[in-house]
Amino acid sequence: MAYFDAETGLPNRVKFRELSEEFIERAYKKKRRLGILFLDIDRFKLVNDTLGHSAGDRILIQLAERIKSVLPKGAYLGRFGSDKFTILISKNVTDDKIRQVAAMIAEHIQKPILQGNQEFYIKASIGIAVYPDHGTNLSDLLRNADTSLNWAKSNGGDQIVFFTNEMNIHTLEKVKMESYLRKALERKEFSIYYQPIVELSGRKVIGAEALIRWNHPYLGLVSPMDFIPLAEETGLIGSIGNWVLQEACKQAKEWQAKGLPDFYISVNVSANQFQQPSFTNEINQALHVSGLSPEYLCLELTESVMIQHSGHTIDRMEELSALGVKIAIDDFGTGYSSLSYLKHLPLHILKIDKSFVQNIEESSSDYAIVQAVSMMGKGLGMQVIVEGIETSDQLLLLDDLNCDLGQGYFISRPIPPKEMEKWIRDSRVYLLSER
Repeated sequence: MAYFDAETGLPNRVKFRELSEEFIERAYKKKRRLGILFLDIDRFKLVNDTLGHSAGDRILIQLAERIKSVLPKGAYLGRFGSDKFTILISKNVTDDKIRQVAAMIAEHIQKPILQGNQEFYIKASIGIAVYPDHGTNLSDLLRNADTSLNWAKSNGGDQIVFFTNEMNIHTLEKVKMESYLRKALERKEFSIYYQPIVELSGRKVIGAEALIRWNHPYLGLVSPMDFIPLAEETGLIGSIGNWVLQEACKQAKEWQAKGLPDFYISVNVSANQFQQPSFTNEINQALHVSGLSPEYLCLELTESVMIQHSGHTIDRMEELSALGVKIAIDDFGTGYSSLSYLKHLPLHILKIDKSFVQNIEESSSDYAIVQAVSMMGKGLGMQVIVEGIETSDQLLLLDDLNCDLGQGYFISRPIPPKEMEKWIRDSRVYLLSER
């Protein structure tokens, strides 16, 4: 019980470490190489959530047998816990041999598994460290194998990755960035820019998308593409998203108090934030504190958010819709694009992704897609917004397609609140074209 895993019968973490220490000592004396592999089943939580943990354990036992069946002589398999396995390769170790063994393991894992009259197709990520190239002691080897495994998983999974020193540099940079990010809110380093959403055929502003910006005292402006994924990974996205929500609502109410035309504020919501039990309460709180009426708040969700946990998603969206807030589906056409959820979910706005606008021409497939989506959205009683308008030609073409609303750099880049206020007040600034 102290040295072997109860489910699979494999050496556990303690036994595997003990075994590896012995082989490292031998390898040092005989000047040989060793290979340490960390293997993690991709998205195994989905199996447990679907079938339950007992069935998940049975599948892990099958996978362990598959891995053992292809290991060469002098290779040892252990279970480090949950769905993570470790492999020690001790004989005739070359990079090519390790890669071949890893590829064979991955191939056998991918064969379908039948459980409860249902086939499961499972894939794995594998991280590799080699003695003495990537460490001369077990702690370094295990850490570096784990680092390469995390690298494989963070880059989409289903990969075999050897450790490199650049990974450690990247990991240190990531740790440093996380430390900066944790302090950014309290140090008031975030700000919100706003990008207008307008009627294409005229001058009327109907909305503005709130977009977070991070100006770090040493790093300067940090791209949202860099810090938003990190915020999601570390769980910081909840507090950051709630701050954006509150600030955007306050700003919208302030503009209304100054006598600007009424328009709604659109706030992006991450999957992590949307699934939190406290999310509806956070919306209520933001509206209450700011005094903003619900119809002037729009929540933008991606297609992937809508597909995940479909029953829970519908309940949550109906709660939000009952509050009176608008709900938009963002980047439409880039995800699952399942039409079935459009008729079941209480959606108010459909945003056509900018990728369909970049190369739009009258005879192009993008033209046909935008036209079809626009007609479908209107048929379902939704407003349709076209994102990414960057030229007057694009705007004219979209207007000819009877697209009502748009946003993009040709209309306005995201701008700070004071500039947004000026942009709205000065009709000459937001005159879109002299047509």
